[in-house]
Amino acid sequence: MDLAHRRRARRRRAGAGLAGKRGTRSTSVPSSRPRRLISAVFELPRVVPLVTEYELHSLDCACGVRTAATLPAGVPTGAFGPSVVAMVATLMGVYRLSKRAVPELMLDLFGLSMSVGAVIGCQRLASEALAAPVEEAKAFVVEAPVKHADETGWREARRKAWLWTVVTATVTVFMVHSRRTADAAREILGRAHGVLVSDRHGAYNWWPDARHQFCWAHLIRDFVKISERGCDSERIGNAILAETKRMFSWWHRVRDGTLARSTFRVYMRSVPAPRRGAVGRGRRRASSKNR
Repeated sequence: MDLAHRRRARRRRAGAGLAGKRGTRSTSVPSSRPRRLISAVFELPRVVPLVTEYELHSLDCACGVRTAATLPAGVPTGAFGPSVVAMVATLMGVYRLSKRAVPELMLDLFGLSMSVGAVIGCQRLASEALAAPVEEAKAFVVEAPVKHADETGWREARRKAWLWTVVTATVTVFMVHSRRTADAAREILGRAHGVLVSDRHGAYNWWPDARHQFCWAHLIRDFVKISERGCDSERIGNAILAETKRMFSWWHRVRDGTLARSTFRVYMRSVPAPRRGAVGRGRRRASSKNR
């Protein structure tokens, strides 16, 4: 019985009888339609491996030569098909399971027995299959008109490394690198093309200023810190925060479709002058923190 049939059966059983106040069956017509309360309980199906056997016949000739059939095109030559390879790659790459943990999980959840060597073989097959798409993705983000970049700590072979990422509207590229330097940034970003959105980490300083947008989340945190220092810093920080709030109120309307982008550009012409004045006053102060 499928899920739809089970649900219908449960509904029939639940609505089989309406009881009166004293628990007796009521034959009167209710004043309103009874409300149905549906309780859904989800279960996972039992998963068993699908095994496809290919029989390859052979024939011995009188001359002593044996002729054997070959596998059809596209059939894996190893013991595990694409779905197993993809699952192993996901468990290791996305969920960061070790080579020894993967076979245990595959056996517990799917009833599939694998050795550590088989897991390594699947990992190699997945890397080979993804090599060309990864190169296409890297080439795409280099040419993208707008891209966001960031990096975070990572562990690779029990050593500290860095996970770099470049995000566009349709494609995201990841790279594990041992360094958090400008050379690593150039390796994943390629040439300086388009607008780059990032934090103020020095590894991105080689990108042209005119096409380098600092992350607003980081900037707003900096503005809040300035406003919390008191005295002149407080006035300067609050002035910048006020202009930032006004700008984003317009931008949210553009995103919601209630303000035309062309009108937004007109509104933005009134923002730079007062904001430059606040920033300029901060630069002239003695405190280096304002700079």
